[in-house]
Amino acid sequence: AEVLDKRGRDQLVSLDMRSNDIGPEGGEALFTALGRNLSLTALDLGVLGGVQRNRLGSKACPAMAAALALNTSLTSLSLFGNGMGTEGG
Repeated sequence: AEVLDKRGRDQLVSLDMRSNDIGPEGGEALFTALGRNLSLTALDLGVLGGVQRNRLGSKACPAMAAALALNTSLTSLSLFGNGMGTEGG
């Protein structure tokens, strides 16, 4: 999450974090930083070949919604296989 939170020095445009077992708390931290990021256009939090998942779950959804309301640069977001369910909206 720290790499995304570099206000004024944003250079990262694409981040692939598939299958990293981020978990709900890690997802909340990542989305909080994403809300302040000015350069990222693509973020992949999906599953790599059906192996280990990120397991963001519905708990990370409020932070994700807040980040997407603030972030104006992101154009691609993959959340495949994160178990957000219907609670995630």
